[in-house]
Amino acid sequence: MAQQIQIQVYDQDTKAAIKVIEPDHTVEIIREALENEYIRNGINWKKIEQSIEKAQITGKPLFNVTIATSQKLPLSIQYGQSGGFISGADIEPFRKNLMAICSALRNKDRGIKLSGGVFVRSGEVALTVHVNQTFLNVYGEDVPQLEKEKPYPKEKCLSIKSTPEGYRLIALVTGFLIVNERGVFDIFDSFYASEDRQTLYSHLIPLAWGEQSFIDKVIRSTPPTSSEITINHISDIGSLLAIDSLSSIALRHGKPPTPGRPGSIVFLLPPDSPLPKQDGDRVDYRSVSSFREVAEGTIIAERVPMIQSIPGIDVFGEPIHVAKVKDYIFSYGDGVTEEPSPDLITYKAKERGVLQLEEHFVNVSPVLIINGDVCSETGNITYSRSVIIHGTVRSGFNVTCGDLTVRENIEDATRITCKGDLIVRKGIFGERTKVFVENDAKIGRVQNAYLRVNGDCLIDEYAYHARIFCRKDIRVEGRGRIDMNKGCVIGGEICGLNTITVHSIGSGATLTTVSCGFDSEHFETLNRTLALESTLKKKILLLQNKVNLKNLDKETLAQRVKHYSPEKRQMIKNTLEDLRVTIAQLEKAGGSIALLTRKTMSTDISKSKIVIEKHVIPQTLVVFPHAKKKIYREYSHIFIIYRDHEIQIADSLTSA
Repeated sequence: MAQQIQIQVYDQDTKAAIKVIEPDHTVEIIREALENEYIRNGINWKKIEQSIEKAQITGKPLFNVTIATSQKLPLSIQYGQSGGFISGADIEPFRKNLMAICSALRNKDRGIKLSGGVFVRSGEVALTVHVNQTFLNVYGEDVPQLEKEKPYPKEKCLSIKSTPEGYRLIALVTGFLIVNERGVFDIFDSFYASEDRQTLYSHLIPLAWGEQSFIDKVIRSTPPTSSEITINHISDIGSLLAIDSLSSIALRHGKPPTPGRPGSIVFLLPPDSPLPKQDGDRVDYRSVSSFREVAEGTIIAERVPMIQSIPGIDVFGEPIHVAKVKDYIFSYGDGVTEEPSPDLITYKAKERGVLQLEEHFVNVSPVLIINGDVCSETGNITYSRSVIIHGTVRSGFNVTCGDLTVRENIEDATRITCKGDLIVRKGIFGERTKVFVENDAKIGRVQNAYLRVNGDCLIDEYAYHARIFCRKDIRVEGRGRIDMNKGCVIGGEICGLNTITVHSIGSGATLTTVSCGFDSEHFETLNRTLALESTLKKKILLLQNKVNLKNLDKETLAQRVKHYSPEKRQMIKNTLEDLRVTIAQLEKAGGSIALLTRKTMSTDISKSKIVIEKHVIPQTLVVFPHAKKKIYREYSHIFIIYRDHEIQIADSLTSA
């Protein structure tokens, strides 16, 4: 039966096959046939048994069944530069351990138990693979290897170098030897940095090879040259490597960047004044001011200066850039002082004035300038210093200030209180307009308005139906007036305590009054107060006579009153109280008379005069403190003075 089994040997005696396995063949028959052919190496008895069983079940023969394959001698691996050897069945567990190390390093999983790993530096041998160059054929004879063993797959960080025994995997970078997710050999860098690159760590794993290389190359490696990088000096490296799972160690610390602080400013005052307080919920729109007056030393703004950002440095010695910040661009005028401190710059008003506040500029100006009209956009103007108005003071609005300059007009129904000098380039108009000037005034024209000036007053053109009172000299130039039928002062009243000089005065259509040497308006009040004083004196005399107690000493007065009836004593008491009140009223009236006299009367009436430079039109009334004279005919170039209790008119002061 054994002779009937045909065995074919092929591939240079490396394989053997039975051409036909019949259903009645047994293992013993095949064994005998193989022994007869001297085939003894690489026999697969399990496959033979399975083939016989299949033929018996199907009842059909099996053809060309390979039952022997020659075997190559097992390879061996040496890890590291000169580490231990692994061969045969130990190779696969070695690969699996390198895969576990890869998983732990990738996922930073410290719970996985690890066996000894391999650490190599760049240029060192990671693995040496010893490959046997001979095979045993099916007859058990040595035959040369026809094809070289294919090397293990690897990443680009490893190179292959052939050796007589096989090949070597050379590390091109420093790190741990691993088998990565694709099942190929790879090198994993032991270094890793924190997300902010401020701390450099190194992974630690149990090592079978490369502990000294790890200590020398990684832990004690030279850091980047920078005094800003902090080095952790590790004393006992060996104890740190006595582990059975993944751990880590901090090696270096960088310097974090310092964010900057941008410049900023806080304005402590709004540019306009707060709403004025009114009864109820209503606010007069004319009282809403469009500017703010500040006192000397008022804090206007506080600026926080910029602190520039400082770049950091990472653990690799590279700069960590940080965004630069910008300062707040700001300037100030001559009316503001700057008081710097390390963290805050304070801006204060150098003097009292108007706050000029813009986004990047501040100033305090002593002069309030209105570039336009005083109207609903500006509201009433109340300011303690100089005001310049480039437009008109519109009807219904008021101005209270120091010096005042108005480039256009002052309209009707306005009230101007000027505590300094007044200049009105054009005119003052309106019967309801009242203007009060503490110092001098220079005005283009006055029409129907009320004007009171405590200093000198100069009117360029004319005064028409105006009431003008001046404590010093007043002059009406009459500029542009050439009509001989009317003067430059027409109607109303012009009054001055010293010299009144006019181009011309009067009109046949209306009465024009010119008062000199006194204030005719206050004069009426003075006369009323003098009359009151006389009345009070008479009353005091009557009260004194009524009680008839004059020239009595206290003892005599007490004895006399003691004998009076209660009714008479009460009458005396009431009279004395009335007398006390009347005396107080008399003292008050005396004080008012003194004040009114200074305000009303010229200090030297002999120096008061009226000068008419051109002509006087009839219907002109000349008034001095105690005399009046109405002019019924025309005059030219005359002087009017008060002498010897009468008004005198002359063509010169000498003739007068």
